[in-house]
Amino acid sequence: MKFKQLGIVKGILSIVAVMGALVCIGYGLHYQFVYKQSPEYSLRILYKSIQDGDTDTFFAMVDGEGILHRVFDPYIEKLLKESDGRNISQTNSKGETKILNLGEALLFTAIDNYYLDVKEVLLNQDLKAHIPHRPDPKDPFKDNLQTLKEVGRYELISIKEKNKNDGVVNIEIRALDTKTNETKVFPVEMTQMDNKMWRVTGYDYKTYSLPYDGFDRI
Repeated sequence: MKFKQLGIVKGILSIVAVMGALVCIGYGLHYQFVYKQSPEYSLRILYKSIQDGDTDTFFAMVDGEGILHRVFDPYIEKLLKESDGRNISQTNSKGETKILNLGEALLFTAIDNYYLDVKEVLLNQDLKAHIPHRPDPKDPFKDNLQTLKEVGRYELISIKEKNKNDGVVNIEIRALDTKTNETKVFPVEMTQMDNKMWRVTGYDYKTYSLPYDGFDRI
């Protein structure tokens, strides 16, 4: 009888072990093929890149140039229809000079400053002191990015998908700003890349600003 009971116990333990293994396999598959391909996972990778000062990952996860083109291209097109003149000489931080119309000059400078802003914040470096058209401008885009760099500044409340269609999703991020004790809402648009990760392709720039364009705001 004892041998029989021992056999039953071993059988039960074997079933439990198999079930445990299946659960682990299931969790691993879910993590690899579901969670790692979710917008939330990509956002966490992006946030970690800001905290770690990883500019390569940040630029891979945020389509900064694409976002700026969406903002300035309609204005550029409007100016091109109104006039074919390009009479603004603009030089970026790399020493590249172009003759542009106002809209193109705004975009040219904003893209240049986007890369400088991100590198300054993530790498904690002053890269703009030598740039003549930026003596000491107000830069709310950089200031807002800086808050994301501060360790412990935000406590995540929720990440919600508002809608998702054809590889594009709108996300609403809610987080507690522990410095001001305010709940901040960060709406972002994300687009899925070929590697199944998600890239930020839009955000509420009217609230959180654009990189400095070198001119008075239009």
